[in-house]
Amino acid sequence: DGTRVTEYSYSVDWVSQPVEDWAYYDGDYRGKNKPIMEIPPLALYAQDVYLGAYKLPREFIKQIDDDGKNTALEHVDIPHMDAPVLAELNRKAEESIGNKGEFVSLSDGYLYIGVDPANPQPGDVRMCYRVIPPETVSFMGKIEGEGLTSLHKGGRTWFELYVGEKPAEEILSTSTSDNTATGWGLRVCGFLLLLIGFRMFFKGVSLRTDPIRVVSDLLGNYPFLTGLLVSIGWAMASIGLGLLGFVPWVGLLFLLGGYFKDMKVIGKILLPVACIVLFGGPMVLSKRIYDNYQEDQSRSLDVLIAQPNFDPYQKFTSMTQEQQNKVLVDLFQQELEGRQTQPDLLLAPETFTADIILNSVEMSDSYNYYRDFLEAYPGLNFIFGASTHQYIFSENAPSYTARQVGDGVWVESHNSAFVMEKNNRYEFYNKSCLVVGTEKMPYPKIFAPLDAKLGGVMGRCVGQDEPSLLTVNRYASDGRLVSEVPIGCAICYESVYGEYCTGYIKEGAQALTVITNDAWWGDTPGYRQHLSYSSLRAIETRRDIARCGNTGISAFIDQRGDILTRTDWWKRETLEGKIYLNDKITFFVEHGDLAGRVCTWLFLLLLLALLVRFAMRR
Repeated sequence: DGTRVTEYSYSVDWVSQPVEDWAYYDGDYRGKNKPIMEIPPLALYAQDVYLGAYKLPREFIKQIDDDGKNTALEHVDIPHMDAPVLAELNRKAEESIGNKGEFVSLSDGYLYIGVDPANPQPGDVRMCYRVIPPETVSFMGKIEGEGLTSLHKGGRTWFELYVGEKPAEEILSTSTSDNTATGWGLRVCGFLLLLIGFRMFFKGVSLRTDPIRVVSDLLGNYPFLTGLLVSIGWAMASIGLGLLGFVPWVGLLFLLGGYFKDMKVIGKILLPVACIVLFGGPMVLSKRIYDNYQEDQSRSLDVLIAQPNFDPYQKFTSMTQEQQNKVLVDLFQQELEGRQTQPDLLLAPETFTADIILNSVEMSDSYNYYRDFLEAYPGLNFIFGASTHQYIFSENAPSYTARQVGDGVWVESHNSAFVMEKNNRYEFYNKSCLVVGTEKMPYPKIFAPLDAKLGGVMGRCVGQDEPSLLTVNRYASDGRLVSEVPIGCAICYESVYGEYCTGYIKEGAQALTVITNDAWWGDTPGYRQHLSYSSLRAIETRRDIARCGNTGISAFIDQRGDILTRTDWWKRETLEGKIYLNDKITFFVEHGDLAGRVCTWLFLLLLLALLVRFAMRR
């Protein structure tokens, strides 16, 4: 009769992580993969490890088995567990299943959590231990006292561990070739990034150079060629500067000195005055504006920030989302308990949760956990970051960035900021300025097929075309809605772009928040510089900023750019303060980055003058 029948089959197997089943076509199988009990993976390392008579530094112990690549892990049976431990596990299993019974047992060397070990069902859990047996290893490094450490030589750091016996010549040859390959790989990647960046830059610049037809035609019609030439020149200049060090700067000083020597008296007087005005004038003017600016403190929001302090390199493996949620909520509850008044807004860091599906937000365990927490605190607004996903059902790929997760099922990822209340009201904003490589795939039409063959190593987040706002509701003591406050929430990297952040203000934002996770850099100047950008955004927009970082630095910044209060780096703590509201539009918000545009024009004019002068001399 022409009827098409599609049959779907599903198999049951043991996996290390629950299979995402919201995308299953057959609705009877959706939501079946939730485990009875989430047991996070745990890696324990010996305190003292010796290679012969020498002690191995703790930070290098993991190299003996990094991801199991160097040596095989041996399964170890669990022969016995104390009765109180089994009873507690069984109690938790009963709470999860909603029924009484014996759900925890030892079977074939595994700790089994389920009804029948002989007949595993979706959601059952089994746990075992695997250990690294004593191995013979070869080491290249430096003996220092009674221990081993890295060897610094020739501008390189040498510390290599290999399972088994390996001659010194072979270790040295392998390390040298690896370093050479890595060095050239970084050089090629750097050059490609330069090429892409300059091509995008010149493609945009051509829109601003219509009055100069020759330059406009060159940049508009040949942005790739222009970008390639500039990239080669930039690379050569970088090599030259790296080799010559400070010599070019000394040469520049001598050049200026030579011009100054040949100037007339009036020129020798005006040049220093012009330099003083040019460099000192803006600083004097800025100081005057800073001293005279006064904030309007008639309207404000009380904000409580939680800094959970999770190591990002362990966050996604060493703790379950449920455990992380509990840490965050406990931080808030410790500050909220026993108070007569409560803040208007709770603020948590970027990408704190990863289990929200935009097709069905209310099905998220984290969302429901937060909503249950907010039940005890009516009137609280909660802003947090989330790695979100959206499923699309289509026979063909809906976009180059979508990943296929099933037959006709695709998923797109977002880096989102959520605001929610206990009454099931929620809004979200998807990060627009995405980090190239880790979040955003440049030229997806070209790189998506290559990325698919490599197993998906590049980020494919999808952002919004323009910024949007989150609404924070304020309530009276009787629960009556008093006002709706529009808030701009810059997610991490977005706070670097001043002109982009003006988009929040143009949409009506009366204050700004910044949520971020700066721990990827480690204890380097990176996270401190990122904090300084928030001060710049506060000055440009004249908006108070509440900033929340996973590991810090969280802070409150006023409209003059002053950091009023801040947390410590790499410390779990909370911070409370006020952000004052402002609805006035600054010159920077209205006109954008004029200084950047003027500098671009001056650069192009000077470049054009140089080309014309060179052509006339020939």
